[in-house]
Amino acid sequence: MKIQIVTPEKEIYQGEADELYAYGPKGEFGILPGHVFYVSSLEIGRLYYRTGSEKHSYVVEGGCLIADQNSVQVLADQIKPADQFNKTELEKRLVDLDKRLSQENPSPEEFDKISQEKDKEQARLAALDV
Repeated sequence: MKIQIVTPEKEIYQGEADELYAYGPKGEFGILPGHVFYVSSLEIGRLYYRTGSEKHSYVVEGGCLIADQNSVQVLADQIKPADQFNKTELEKRLVDLDKRLSQENPSPEEFDKISQEKDKEQARLAALDV
């Protein structure tokens, strides 16, 4: 199937893929050739596609996905290749964020901000495991 991954700034990829997985409001979902028409918002999470034995993994921070039987369009707010992240650094940041949540007694606004940052770090770490 044909896939296209774009951000407001540039095209990330356009080509063929055997399957694509993304993270929506209800969790991770997959798209295969012949999929019924499908539209979903994208949450903070990993996105990867496979062509043959090659997997390409990214971290997406919002956007939407539109799929039909022959193609998938990913319109991402922000997207970064998973190989830009270091597993050890991500694990350290997650520990630091957990400490901040448990020790600082943050305000509701600060709690939301820290939780959102934690979600991003967890998505980045998950993208490394594809």
